[in-house]
Amino acid sequence: MQQSPNIVDSDQFTFDADVIEASNHQLILVDFWAEWCGPCRSLGPILEQLIEEYDGALKLVKINADEQQNLCAHYGVRSLPTVYFFKDGAVVEQFMGLQQEQDIRTLIDKHVASKVDPALELAISEYESGEHEKAISTLRQLLESDSENDQIKQLLAGWLSTEGRWDETRTVINSLSQEAKETPEYRAFVARLDFNESASDGPSDDVLFEAIRIDENDLESRCQLADRLVIQQRYADAMDQLLEVIQRDRTFKDDAPRESMIRIFHMLGGSGELVSRYRSLLARTLN
Repeated sequence: MQQSPNIVDSDQFTFDADVIEASNHQLILVDFWAEWCGPCRSLGPILEQLIEEYDGALKLVKINADEQQNLCAHYGVRSLPTVYFFKDGAVVEQFMGLQQEQDIRTLIDKHVASKVDPALELAISEYESGEHEKAISTLRQLLESDSENDQIKQLLAGWLSTEGRWDETRTVINSLSQEAKETPEYRAFVARLDFNESASDGPSDDVLFEAIRIDENDLESRCQLADRLVIQQRYADAMDQLLEVIQRDRTFKDDAPRESMIRIFHMLGGSGELVSRYRSLLARTLN
């Protein structure tokens, strides 16, 4: 039986394309599993059935933990199975161990727009076929009759941000309910938006690297470079630049470098090996 195109095996070389980039367009479930793991074998069919039921609204990316130990270390995977939910380049949900189908469905529904409305199905179909402006217009029409629908707003914000329409994106996410604004997903999205807006009109990477080479104390260039590295998903390199600024001038720009690191932690879901490592480095630098 041919495997669904929405279920793929990945590794450290294809992870960014399969998960980080793809999560800008649909919810990605990343399943860390192993052949010897009984609960993994039980969970797998449940996840695969859910992927089929949601019909393209989400994708399952399977990671063999025995073969991809670097990825496990990077994301702080300590038990199997572990499943991370990625959206807009960041972890927005996770669970460990065998879970009931309904419990997983509840988690998915927090992050996937309902496809009950045929107009919403049409918008998603339009976007997937490359008719981005038409799809965005369809979503806006939906919101005219369902102005409090957070799921539609989140989908619209994701599409607008992919198009680089930052002001419109900000307007949409500001209109989310208070409940939606208290989620890790919202904090991650706002952080991503802040970095994209900061970096969009700034100098190029080459210009910034050259400025720092000429003057290691050019802290403004280091901060601008960090913003650009974040939108390239080079999070460790970005935080290295920010730590360097904090070490050289603790009060630079009213503590902006530290706040930028906190936003990166939000983008990364607030947990995992990378976040833990740089939280410790930040604490040592501040103290």
